[in-house]
Amino acid sequence: MAARNSLTSALTFTRIARKYVNPAWTTNKYISFYLQRRMLSCSSALLERYYTKDHEWVDVTENIARVGITDYAQAALGEIVYVELPEEEAEVDIDDTVGAVESVKAASDVMTPVSGIVQSINEELTASPGLVNKNAEDEGWMFCIEMTAKEELDNLLDADAYKAFCEENES
Repeated sequence: MAARNSLTSALTFTRIARKYVNPAWTTNKYISFYLQRRMLSCSSALLERYYTKDHEWVDVTENIARVGITDYAQAALGEIVYVELPEEEAEVDIDDTVGAVESVKAASDVMTPVSGIVQSINEELTASPGLVNKNAEDEGWMFCIEMTAKEELDNLLDADAYKAFCEENES
């Protein structure tokens, strides 16, 4: 298990380093080692992930929830051609329709799994909606909400319950 966690941390570090750090810096073994150690020291602040029966995922850090659709949902929709996002600073209640995802096969509403105020949106999706197909549960995130009722998370599913829910609905 420890080896798997180390591999996951190393892969996460590499992805973050490529995205936020000058690539030339990561070739320097000392800087790379320093950044990796820094990343591992933050591992205690890992995100909690929840799922809804409407196929949204929620990553939670303190009182901020980052929301997107699950990989299962994007696979069912097919090639995504348009993503409608909520407006920043919009106040939303749990289960409000805050956006939509359209594919070549169908369209689906995006619901908010928690109540709060929309803090940011993933503007990259307006120009590249295919990011949701490419990586629905990371780069394909849709919006972040500052939660006003964190206890609403108690009604969401964990990874095992969501997997069981999806398997049950495939039958």
